Amino acid sequence: SPDHVKIEEMFQKIRHRGPYISEIWNSNRVMMAQNYLRADCPTAIPDEADVPIRSSADGDLKICYDGQMGNVAQLAQACGISAGPFAEERIILQLYQEYGSDIFQYLDDAIFAFVISDGEYIFAARDLLGIKTLFYGRRGDTLYLTTELKSLVTVTDDINEFPPGHY
Repeated sequence: SPDHVKIEEMFQKIRHRGPYISEIWNSNRVMMAQNYLRADCPTAIPDEADVPIRSSADGDLKICYDGQMGNVAQLAQACGISAGPFAEERIILQLYQEYGSDIFQYLDDAIFAFVISDGEYIFAARDLLGIKTLFYGRRGDTLYLTTELKSLVTVTDDINEFPPGHY
């Protein structure tokens, strides 16, 4: 049961990570919030950016992503993804649509934490080495996920770290 007030509280705690582009999206069951610094997406136009990033093939599929890919050029070419803002997010969405949870064989040169949702269900993952953090906690019947601990402690005392290499 998404709570817009709680998500906004969490989002404010990590505002420093993206005053350039930020947005909260919600459906009946899922809320997602993403923010970017200008350095993360220097060619993006804030008023035209639609975050969390949506899949071009399936507009219902969205991603919140924190990571870096060493093989982004090769994956973009293999997936038919054009260069530009949010290429890594678009690559992951494409790979997820094609391979589902077998996506990780293509992310062997990446560090990441991400959550993908269709508005009904979520798929969350963290890189094998655990370089990027992913925390989760519950409050009542609501599950919260974040890449920064300080945002999670604002809404729950139930704090857990997603194990590396798990989804």
